[in-house]
Amino acid sequence: MDDENEIDFDDFIDELYKNPPKDKNQIVLTLDCDNVKVLFERLMSIFHQGSIYFFGDDEKKVDLDKLTIEDFNLLNKYFNSFGIELNYKIVYDRDINIFKKFVKGDTNSLNYPEKISEKYSQDICMVDLLFYRHVDSKELYDYRMGLDVKENYYIIWFNFLK
Repeated sequence: MDDENEIDFDDFIDELYKNPPKDKNQIVLTLDCDNVKVLFERLMSIFHQGSIYFFGDDEKKVDLDKLTIEDFNLLNKYFNSFGIELNYKIVYDRDINIFKKFVKGDTNSLNYPEKISEKYSQDICMVDLLFYRHVDSKELYDYRMGLDVKENYYIIWFNFLK
């Protein structure tokens, strides 16, 4: 996994996740794409594979609701090793629906029920609701993936480390 060797994607995933995370920017990762949307999709694939590697069941399925803040932080450390920051927020479906009604003009206020846990966010913005394929931006952090899981809505995005 040093910067002089080229390896295929599956080998990269195995090498990346079977070892402890490396220091920030220690791994040189070339994803061979000029399009930010394609870069986002490849990073989502790395996230997905890491989630399966650490938290998947025998059927290679991951229940995001069982992941803790520490689990997301672990995955972020792996992303940091190749210069990417993994960001996420978890929002109750009910809060997403309140925000959608506000955006549509069906209500004039954003009155969210009381937050129950620090695991959840009520900080919702328009870009969180956009499906990444409908985004046309040169900035990686503008691309988001929303995943609806039971009563929760997971929003995942990436940024380059500074």
